[in-house]
Amino acid sequence: LRSASETVVRTDLADTGIYICSPDVLARFSENFDYSSVDVDFIGNGVAEEEEGLQNRVYAHVLDKKEYASRFTCWRTYGRVCQDLMRRWAYPLTPEQTPSGYEGYIRGRGGVYRIRGSEAKVDRGASVSSSIVGRCKVGKGCAVQGSVLGHDVLLGTDVALTNSHVWEGSTIGDGAVVTSSVICHGVTIKSGAVVPAGCVIGKGCVIDAGVKLKQNSRITCSVYGGNDDDDDDDFFSSDDESEDGDASEDHDDKTDDEENKRTPVTSDPDVVGPEGIGRLFVPPASEESDDDDATEDQLPALYTLEAGSLGFNHIAHLSRADAALWKKEMEDDDEFSCADSGDNDATDSGTGSSIPLLMDVGDDFKPFVIGRSQGVDVIKEPKSICLDHEAGSLTKNLAIELNSFKFSQNVSYANVVGAVVQAIFTRM
Repeated sequence: LRSASETVVRTDLADTGIYICSPDVLARFSENFDYSSVDVDFIGNGVAEEEEGLQNRVYAHVLDKKEYASRFTCWRTYGRVCQDLMRRWAYPLTPEQTPSGYEGYIRGRGGVYRIRGSEAKVDRGASVSSSIVGRCKVGKGCAVQGSVLGHDVLLGTDVALTNSHVWEGSTIGDGAVVTSSVICHGVTIKSGAVVPAGCVIGKGCVIDAGVKLKQNSRITCSVYGGNDDDDDDDFFSSDDESEDGDASEDHDDKTDDEENKRTPVTSDPDVVGPEGIGRLFVPPASEESDDDDATEDQLPALYTLEAGSLGFNHIAHLSRADAALWKKEMEDDDEFSCADSGDNDATDSGTGSSIPLLMDVGDDFKPFVIGRSQGVDVIKEPKSICLDHEAGSLTKNLAIELNSFKFSQNVSYANVVGAVVQAIFTRM
């Protein structure tokens, strides 16, 4: 910036998540084991903190209007790319232009894509728009908007399907409502069930009639139970050990353990209904955490699940995340314990789990961040620090003040950068 005669700031670009790096970047990630992303960790921290003159150069290629690129990192990006294809924002990459070996689609009225020569049966009383329809059956009174229907999908009557993906062989009963969710292979959603935004129903699951799931639920009927810990001895046993009698006994024990692990997991009727099949998936806690701290360690993983869901709302996510941390702190505090109020049992919410999932936190909680003073403005405060900095003073002193404020008030790096940018434009 110092040597550039002109600087252009653009706010109309989005990161595709595709990076072309040299082999040295892999070594940097190996040395810094806490790096998890290129843009935030490597570029934001590693490259920015290098000494002047020794910094690596980072180049960006801005796609032309006729170019499109993206990367699937979660369900949200998966749905976003599918929506771009259906709305023809990725033109000339459209459903009609399928690669060799794939079935071709034809675009019809209302932005509906159907397979060439498809036997899809859509009732005249159904409304289908801006969707991709395979060889499926859509019943009378159905409303399908911005969704993808795979082969052999059966929709009953009066089904409401919005911005969702229904994979092959799934059945949705009469009067069911599915919004911004992913329905995997062979799923059955019975009559009157409600699947709200952000849900993912795993292969073979059954949602009983009239069941209303929580937002961002992950339902699975995985055949594995327990912790599914990997046994290294299965991969690193030597030939000499196989000749010993003890080794054969160990093998028998491992066989019994594997049979126990492959026992089908009992379905949770509180989640999927009395006649449903499946359970609520909860990300495991870290191996180093104690049982008492497992709930707290699982919160970041739960927040990541929500952030990667279809229909993700960034503002609501931050509010509920702060509320969940606030609730956890209040429950752990002896002076403000909620135990006497009888409101700290998460199983009453119908999730079938004691884990304080984001969907268990009420919207009436006031956003609160642990370690931050009440009423602190995370934008105005660092901005005022920058504006009060004298032009002749060292920038190192300003960096120290900003870092002190960042860590003392538990402020994110993005908030500090936003405040600094606003201060720069104010000074200009």
